[in-house]
Amino acid sequence: MARYGFGGGKTELKIFVLYVMRHVPDPVTFDQMSEMVLIDDNINYFLYCECIAELLESGLMRKETDGDGRDIYLITPRGGETGRIVESSVPFSLRRAAKETVLIVLNRIQRHARLEAHVIERDGEPLASIKMTDGRDAILQMELMTGSHAQAREICGNFLLHAERIVDRVLRSLLEPYDDEEADESEDELSGWPDGGLG
Repeated sequence: MARYGFGGGKTELKIFVLYVMRHVPDPVTFDQMSEMVLIDDNINYFLYCECIAELLESGLMRKETDGDGRDIYLITPRGGETGRIVESSVPFSLRRAAKETVLIVLNRIQRHARLEAHVIERDGEPLASIKMTDGRDAILQMELMTGSHAQAREICGNFLLHAERIVDRVLRSLLEPYDDEEADESEDELSGWPDGGLG
């Protein structure tokens, strides 16, 4: 980490937490919130945990449970108004660094929300089910038969890490002009199979 000008105690840290959470439109997990707040070497983690507990107790923040059973945190209207009034006391360099970190974390959250990857079974066989959406409609959706659960997990993991590159390569392959002679050769090879290669 670096130093962006934080040099206060508990009150100043509470103000900074409220400043950060005012710029977060949706609830976040504790780890996501921590990544956005703990950006200065001078911020003590244990003091930060105490601040979160006190902000929850005072009603300036709220903790809920999402559909996956995770604890998520959000700022209340009273917390937002309080943060707005006192945020000028946060050093400018710290505010600027916080905004940049918030954007990075929010972009990662939004990206993750557009991706799905699960190992499923069909007739006892493992499949990798992957999907990318634009927030509403599917851009790419595939179910890939694999040789093992480990291979299916590897496909899902690679997709979550490199989805954009994978989708780009798939689209390029599908849009690439193919030589008709190659297609004819493939058909000739399949013609020797039982039922035209489909049986």
